Amino acid sequence: MWAAGAVCFFAAWGRSGTLEPDAAYSLDLVVGLILIMLLCDWIIVGPVLRMLFRRRAESEAAPHRGLVHIFVRSLLHIVKVTAIIVCIVATYFLLNTALIRVFKGDRGAVPLPLEPLLFGVLYGLYSLAFDTIAAAARRARRGRRHSAA
Repeated sequence: MWAAGAVCFFAAWGRSGTLEPDAAYSLDLVVGLILIMLLCDWIIVGPVLRMLFRRRAESEAAPHRGLVHIFVRSLLHIVKVTAIIVCIVATYFLLNTALIRVFKGDRGAVPLPLEPLLFGVLYGLYSLAFDTIAAAARRARRGRRHSAA
């Protein structure tokens, strides 16, 4: 979560911190957040967690799996981070729309701008949700494989 908050702080917060539906840079901002978050995960967060918990890299832990497995895992990570950022943007849009309607505000106003703390918390919650879904899918697949054998 701290990395997501830092990425939001350095990459997005300085750009007026808004995700308006009509803003020309909203798509650029979302794509930029995705790319920077991926780089941060691969270059900073992954190695720090491996050193902190004394875990080996996947290529060292299972060299028999090969490059295709590593490519597929990387592709799935890209899809996961993209889905998380899109969910966060959708959450901000929904919260802002609800706040505008509840408090009868101006449609062009942004009552809840993009800010690092909420962005980090939402990133952590959505990441946990996607990891839980992936773990349940793996358990279900293993259960089918063992029952078929």
